[in-house]
Amino acid sequence: HQLAATYRRIGATSDALAHAEPALAARERVLGPDHPQTFDSRHQLGITYRQAGRLDDATRELDQALTGRRQVLGPDNPRTLDSTHSLARAYLTAGRPETAVPLFDQALTGRERILGPDHPKTTQSRERLAAAHIAEGRPGEALSHLERLLDRHERVLGPAHPRVLDARDDLAAHYRDAGQPEAARHHLERQLVARARTDGVADARTLRTATNLVEVCRDTGRLSQAVDLSERVHTIRTHSLGPDHPETRASRTTLAETYRQTGRHADAAPLGRDALTDAMRDHGPYHPDTIRARRALNDTIHDQGADRLPRPERSPTPETRDHRIGP
Repeated sequence: HQLAATYRRIGATSDALAHAEPALAARERVLGPDHPQTFDSRHQLGITYRQAGRLDDATRELDQALTGRRQVLGPDNPRTLDSTHSLARAYLTAGRPETAVPLFDQALTGRERILGPDHPKTTQSRERLAAAHIAEGRPGEALSHLERLLDRHERVLGPAHPRVLDARDDLAAHYRDAGQPEAARHHLERQLVARARTDGVADARTLRTATNLVEVCRDTGRLSQAVDLSERVHTIRTHSLGPDHPETRASRTTLAETYRQTGRHADAAPLGRDALTDAMRDHGPYHPDTIRARRALNDTIHDQGADRLPRPERSPTPETRDHRIGP
């Protein structure tokens, strides 16, 4: 049993199964199916099956382990809660978040009561419950759990810990997905300060946070803040990466769109022309990037009251010539 667990933890799944299956059979034969150590081996086998991608086998063994532990050990025993969490995880891995959610909720409630709100296992159940809500298309249900996770990580790990920064990134993204841009802006502003202090103003993660904040500021009507941030991001990327780097070009596009939304069409148009020129040179006239650049520039030109750009003529190829209507 212990050797199987060791193999599983180091990722040697085949070796783990080779020991976990006979360990369960032996304990069932010697100790009986309802012995706590038999439940331990069944639980171990279920986790190993999940790790091996054998999800039907995993849910079967973990369900049996959970049923047995509930009957013999009680629903609030830490080992019972381990089985509840593991069965939920197997269902989530199998693409059944609606079945996983109530199990994760049970595991979280029990672990929070028995182990405390900041225990690593409680945190695991809260993280998985939030992930299950998101997987079932209900990000709003995940937000309160993500807020509590961020609060826990800040208290336990400190505000500059990488896990804290990742948690705030996730929370801001899910607030945007849930249609709450003001809440997303609050977290992105804090994140930008933390990233700049921890990673530096020119770090890719800092600039990515700034770009996300630009988009949220545009969504919430904070256009002057969006322009200021967008200009700074583009300047930093131009100096650190060069004008032709993909990230610099992306920031140029963001700046052009931000100018357009604020009515600064004269500033947006040259950037849009540069983007179209680069796309034409790199990809040709019919590539999706070129089409997007042309559409964005046309929108800017139209907002200025000028005539739109002519659409490029596509030369007929033998294939298109065969499918034209008429002679």
